[in-house]
Amino acid sequence: MGVFAINEEGNVWGASNSFCYHLIEFFITEAGRKRFLTDMKMAFDHGYNSVSLHELSDENYREVKRLVLAYLQNEAYLALEYPAIEMEDSLRDFINRLEHGRSKHPRH
Repeated sequence: MGVFAINEEGNVWGASNSFCYHLIEFFITEAGRKRFLTDMKMAFDHGYNSVSLHELSDENYREVKRLVLAYLQNEAYLALEYPAIEMEDSLRDFINRLEHGRSKHPRH
């Protein structure tokens, strides 16, 4: 299982490692090899299987929200062998958590 921590208060989104890894690879393909994205990939490459999104700058956090939405809109999840409706529901939940779950303390 892979986990993306939205905030420090326990708001997390999780999915299979293969789903999370595919999502991160999409992020890098879509947005380029930005440091915070390659750090995410490295965390999964090394078996940590978690990312603390609450530690990102506001700009990078917004970029993750944009990329998750792009992943959903582009139906990139169809490349995986999971039921599409479950993937869509999970991604919508992730987007909702990103929209409403971050701590109120801005990061720079």
